[in-house]
Amino acid sequence: MTPEPDWWDHNLDRAAYRENRATLLNKVMLDHLLWVQSLDQFGKDSSLAATWIDGDGQDHVTAINNAFLTAHLRILRSIMHDLATCGPEGQLIIRDIFADHFSMLREQDDAS
Repeated sequence: MTPEPDWWDHNLDRAAYRENRATLLNKVMLDHLLWVQSLDQFGKDSSLAATWIDGDGQDHVTAINNAFLTAHLRILRSIMHDLATCGPEGQLIIRDIFADHFSMLREQDDAS
């Protein structure tokens, strides 16, 4: 997938954008893998949750279940699409991030 010719404004920093998307993709992928592994470990009927405090100091709790993971996967794919539209550089970043995560998963499997 290649970006449309006018997709980038000439004033935008393409390298900074790729770095931002790469950092976000790496974090979102790690979160997703941890949540999937946790659900697998504790069982489908387990009660997992993510908690955080927003900028206004309000507590939030979100159930981590299959519906949540399905929605989260859409976010992950959207970030991947952002990088893929950056051309070969973005596609290489995606490949490297996936390779790193697959390598970590293999190391975990070998240690088990």
